[in-house]
Amino acid sequence: MEEEKENNTGELNEPEAGHLQKRLTFYSSFEEENLSRYKFWAGLSYSDHLYNVTRLIEQIYQEEIEENQNKPKIIKFSDNECIS
Repeated sequence: MEEEKENNTGELNEPEAGHLQKRLTFYSSFEEENLSRYKFWAGLSYSDHLYNVTRLIEQIYQEEIEENQNKPKIIKFSDNECIS
């Protein structure tokens, strides 16, 4: 962890944290909040959307994924053919 640095005025400055850039926003109406959300989601790339959907699916089906990790992955067809 970085040490706190002392500036010229004698005040201590904490190390910069670039990952803490989220800010709390207050909206005057629900419509304004919705427009802000729509703009945010519209600004994401396709890979960001795919990443978000994959994480959501993993959260929803977490128990099933953990239970089926050790099972073989077999696809069965109607005419009794199997592909693994």
